[in-house]
Amino acid sequence: MGVTFSKRFGARIVLFWFFSFFVLFSFQNCGSQFQVNTETADLASQSVLQMPSVTFESTTPTLINTPTHTLAFRLANVQDSEVRSITCQLNQMPVVDCSSRSLVLNQLVDGEHRVRIVVETVSGMIGETVRIFRKDSTAPVLTVAMAPLAVNNQTSASILVN
Repeated sequence: MGVTFSKRFGARIVLFWFFSFFVLFSFQNCGSQFQVNTETADLASQSVLQMPSVTFESTTPTLINTPTHTLAFRLANVQDSEVRSITCQLNQMPVVDCSSRSLVLNQLVDGEHRVRIVVETVSGMIGETVRIFRKDSTAPVLTVAMAPLAVNNQTSASILVN
């Protein structure tokens, strides 16, 4: 005696068996302990530590009074062979190549200036450094409001400056 199924009922049985095997094979290792791949975790922590950065060769002053200023810098946390590009930008001026690791600023006007240096590695990591400084070439004006008499017999004097 043979068992006959309708096409519709037979398709449901086939789907049931298919999904049963899929679930069985997919979750057969759930009873065992999971292991963390420490090599991958170590590589991830190393890549975070290898973010390229910029270190200035000398202290960047916060106030200058000359129309020309040079910023020299070096890279940290990256080898030269890993560098794709180094760019610099003064204020909203166009971005320029800074692979020479030096930026000469000419014809600076009085006011606040912002220099942005961006380093990109071949792996796509980006490090950015921003320096803000002010240029003030206006000479101070000194006004003596009260001075001692030109000729007197005092050994000390007071001067009031505004």
